Amino acid sequence: MFSIFRWSRENDDVGKLEQYRDLLKKIADEKDNSIQDRLHYELALNALFKPDIKSLEEVLNSWKKYLYHPEWKIKFAALSAEIGNTDDAEKELHYALQEIRSAIPKGKIKEDF
Repeated sequence: MFSIFRWSRENDDVGKLEQYRDLLKKIADEKDNSIQDRLHYELALNALFKPDIKSLEEVLNSWKKYLYHPEWKIKFAALSAEIGNTDDAEKELHYALQEIRSAIPKGKIKEDF
């Protein structure tokens, strides 16, 4: 479903885009952060593609409550920075970096990247 949604955006097929967006919103489990992260990321890319900055801001504000994994925090930060929300971007990057660093086994890496 996500692949078709992305394909619809990339091919500017508004009819299919809206159809799959509505379907994805219906089936996305509120309790599954990974699906919500993926859905919000795709919705944000869609808003950026148009471009519709107001919609992008709304998606990012909604997405904040689902951010869990560092990968999605980094993607969130990149999209926030695209529209000038550097404070949000810096905050999420900081959290993501903390999580990544804490997951690295001690003594395996000589330099702190």
